[in-house]
Amino acid sequence: MNFLKRGDTAHKYNISGTTLDNWLDRATRKENNLEVVILNNKIKLIDSYNNQLELQRLSTEAKIFKNKISKKVHQISKEFYEIFSTEEIIDIFNDLKFKNKINIKYTYKNVGSLSWDNFYNNHESQIESSVSDIMNTLSEDILYYIKDSSKINLVDIGPGNGWPAKKLIEKLKIESKISEYFLVDISPQNIDIATKNIKSAFPKLKIGNLVADVEQKRLGSVFLESKVRSESNSNLVLFTGNSISDMGDRLSVLKNIRSGISDDDIFICTFTRDCIASRSDSIFFSSPAANTQYIWMLDLLGFDTENLIFNSLFNNQINSKTKKIKLDKDYNLNFNIFGINREIELHAKDEINIWTHYLTDIESFIKDIDSADLQLLELKLDKTLYTGLVICKVKC
Repeated sequence: MNFLKRGDTAHKYNISGTTLDNWLDRATRKENNLEVVILNNKIKLIDSYNNQLELQRLSTEAKIFKNKISKKVHQISKEFYEIFSTEEIIDIFNDLKFKNKINIKYTYKNVGSLSWDNFYNNHESQIESSVSDIMNTLSEDILYYIKDSSKINLVDIGPGNGWPAKKLIEKLKIESKISEYFLVDISPQNIDIATKNIKSAFPKLKIGNLVADVEQKRLGSVFLESKVRSESNSNLVLFTGNSISDMGDRLSVLKNIRSGISDDDIFICTFTRDCIASRSDSIFFSSPAANTQYIWMLDLLGFDTENLIFNSLFNNQINSKTKKIKLDKDYNLNFNIFGINREIELHAKDEINIWTHYLTDIESFIKDIDSADLQLLELKLDKTLYTGLVICKVKC
């Protein structure tokens, strides 16, 4: 039995890959006449005369429908180029054009940081409550692992609004252990909010920062500079909020962080564990407030957000929680990259992925820790079994 290739078929019938995927999905429910089989959890389109006829019929219907609906042509505004760097713009363009997705990390910039701050302060995040629970439980354990250091720098990667680190900072100050609180985040606005919040609670605490993308940047020089500046020999590096579960290449991120950790440092990371609680998070599926963080960026890209449909689902194929938007019309988005006009053509009913949160089992996460050349000292789960926390150091 022979099968048609996805890319060749989409090109031949002048349709998007997303449209073809929708047809294949409908075929499994007998909503069209395509002949398909499922192999290794993938829908395969049989190379047959019947399928050629059905593909022609479906593509003709799609063209008729396309001619009946409106299209929006949007020139990306000057504000977009002011918010994002050239490298980020290229990444956003490629993700949207070739993968039909927007990386959530970019939504934390600009007013997205305020949306996240409000979401956190209204106690709507299951992740934040579980991380806070486990961090409070393990505060004494953390102090044990830094007992031989006279002073440490608390390096917070992806600090959000800063409040998740507040109780740990209090503990460190009581023990006279903290020299500096240092923030690393892709969003300058997140850094500003976190700095303001922590400064309000600890007016005399020394605070430094770096705007950086941990998915792209190795952090060796950053951590070393924090030691030189504060005259401290040790860093306590936090990567909490389960942010690592938003990243497709978890191991590369761990290696980027590992590049900056030395023998005297401790690394703490939290992740979302695959369990009943994490799969059935009701806020993830139902909260309109959780969508506000994305709206500003979708508006800036030219989407008519009042007409978009937000969908949340669990993707069993990649073991992730996923949020998508379904487009209301055709869109032509025009970018200017290095003085060259680049266009993205999207179609009504296409779906754009705006968040993927990967759930993982403990064994797989421990394997990544080991592959990143880190030594696991301790692993704990919160009381709901939703969040896992690891305490690590570099391998001896």
